[in-house]
Amino acid sequence: MDKPKRATTGQLVADLLRKQILAGHLAPEQKLDEDRLSEELGVSRTPLREAFSALEREGLVLHWPYRGRFVAPRDAAMVVQLLPIIGALEAKAVALQHKWTGAQLDQLSDINRQIADPNRSAGERHQLDREWHELLISGCTNALLRDLIAHQRMLAGVHDGGEQRGMADVRRSTEEHQAIIEAIRRGDFAEAHNRTQEHWDNGVMTIALWRNQQGEGNE
Repeated sequence: MDKPKRATTGQLVADLLRKQILAGHLAPEQKLDEDRLSEELGVSRTPLREAFSALEREGLVLHWPYRGRFVAPRDAAMVVQLLPIIGALEAKAVALQHKWTGAQLDQLSDINRQIADPNRSAGERHQLDREWHELLISGCTNALLRDLIAHQRMLAGVHDGGEQRGMADVRRSTEEHQAIIEAIRRGDFAEAHNRTQEHWDNGVMTIALWRNQQGEGNE
């Protein structure tokens, strides 16, 4: 059996910068100062540039000739394009995942109840919703499919900036979550697939409506 490859310095730097971008520590459109980052991270320019190239391929960093590299700006329209893709992939993952324990389903229900708690902030609901969806596909045995979903979610998270929007229709969303859980509990994975796809389709419409109300839809 081949030994797992050790991550290169460039890959480790890319992981660190990716986390900083996703956490908002490196803000959208912020210029990435090569000298400063090289000194802060204690690495030479070669692995740093390797990291930049990887993040450019992921759409997290932009390289503008004669100006330098910048964290990608938020693009609300991109979110509306990404969510149907995530929904289709997640629905497929749910349909392929037939081995569920009662404890896993109970955990999904528990997180869903926390999302519905009126005392939760929009940011807390946003995080709980992400955890719920991650748990939903955690048992899918198709690793490539899981990785595809994770990557698309990452891009959507960078471009969304939607914590201030939170979950515009919490009641509808949690009811749809519960319908997915109950379909899985019955062993009706075709229904779980359909309910998951419907949930994402409704989410896209909610976000599109919110954007129009905020005056973003005509950009």
